[in-house]
Amino acid sequence: MVNSVDAADDILTWAEGMYTTEAAVELLIRGFNGRFADVGYPWIQLNAKGGYWLDLEAIPPPSGCCPVGSGPTCSSQRRSVWAGPTATA
Repeated sequence: MVNSVDAADDILTWAEGMYTTEAAVELLIRGFNGRFADVGYPWIQLNAKGGYWLDLEAIPPPSGCCPVGSGPTCSSQRRSVWAGPTATA
């Protein structure tokens, strides 16, 4: 079983060298007690080698409403999660 710490380590390794992406990953992991860096969210993806990466395009935009439990639940959380650049694995 993978825990959020393992996923966070994988995502940081994946982002290494892409400085704006590294910053976005740090915000995702450190903001809101790492709530949005959990493997249960659709933007935390498993790659073919068994490691995790961050699918920034899967993070919902800051407009609209996210039901409790399905994603960022308030406007400040949505802005924080959506702040990252677009990148691919």
